[in-house]
Parts: sequence; structure tokens; C-alpha cells
Amino acid sequence: PAAWLWLAAALGAVWSPRGSLVQGRRLICWQAVLQCQGEPECSYAYNQYAEACAPVLLQQTPAGGGGDGPAAAAGSATSSRRRSGGPGGPGGGGPGGGGPGVMGCTEARRRCDWDSRCSLALNRYMTYCGKLFNGLRCTPECRAVIEDMLAVPKAVLLNDCVCDGLERPICESVKENMARLCFGADMGGNGAGSSGGSDGGLE
Repeated sequence: PAAWLWLAAALGAVWSPRGSLVQGRRLICWQAVLQCQGEPECSYAYNQYAEACAPVLLQQTPAGGGGDGPAAAAGSATSSRRRSGGPGGPGGGGPGGGGPGVMGCTEARRRCDWDSRCSLALNRYMTYCGKLFNGLRCTPECRAVIEDMLAVPKAVLLNDCVCDGLERPICESVKENMARLCFGADMGGNGAGSSGGSDGGLE
């Protein structure tokens, strides 16, 4: 009842027509999801929606079914924000969005978590790149962490992966921020890891 109304309002904010305003400012998809995770009723409704619709949502990604993303076990806004960098991870850009041999970011994140060097590098990325996640700027420290990650084989998978799963909008936003703020790439209308083409660079 009330929780479903919250979900409808959150989804309306997330998928509202371009240029619409929410509480006097634009709220993009990943921000709406994070805000929803911080509100118990909305978070509960969103988690119910995500669980019920996971098979459909996963089949709408370029990679098909990439497994269930970390959002399925959604926690606080802080943990959601920390996870948001994971599926997208760092990187500079390059060809290959959506081709037959391209890995989904959910699987790339799992492989990184299993590798001690990559996991450590990813933790540094989460620590030093917070302003990047928020779309503010890419600090020199963050850029250095990203460059270090590109020397870790399992972390390179995060650069080349295609955003998939339940956190796809967050992953795409992180990749777009990285390309724009760290590497100066103009993403145009086709975001990183989107279903339309190149996954570009990550944050």
C-alpha cells in the first residue's frame, strides 16, 4: 500500500521524462535509487520490485543475464554508494561495448573480489574516488588510483565490462563520470556501457 506508493513515486522520479524536476532539481536514475535505499519504506518496496522483476531486468541488458547484482541485497545509502563503483570500476575507455566476448560488470566485479590484488585496488578506488561517483570531479589521487588499477589484470576486466544487472544505471553513470571527468571524453547521448554501443571509459 504505502510502500508501493513510495515505489511508484521513486520510479516516476527515476524514469520521468527528460528535464522534469523533482523537488526543484533534476534527479537522475542512480541518485533516485540511492535516495530510495536511504528510506526504509521505499527501500523495502524497491527491493521487492527488484527481486520480482530481476529476470526481466537482467534480460534487458546487452549481456543478457549477468547474474544478480549486489543491489539485490541492498543496504544503506552508504553501502549502495560504495557498491556503485564496483560494477563499473575504473578505466580509460576503448572499443568493445556489447560484443560477443564482452563480460558483464557483475561478473567482472565478482572476479575482482576473488583476486586479492584487484580487491585491494578496488577498495582504494572506493576510498579515493567519492567525488567522481557524485559527478563532481576526478581528483589527482583518484586518477592515480585508476592508473594503478589498470596495471592489475583482473581490474582491467572492470574497464572493459558492459554494465548489467540491477545496478546498471549506477554503473553507467559511474562510467560516464569517469570518462568525462578523468579522461575528458565527451560521451554524447550514448553512455558508457549502455545498450547502444561502446562502454567508453569508467570513472
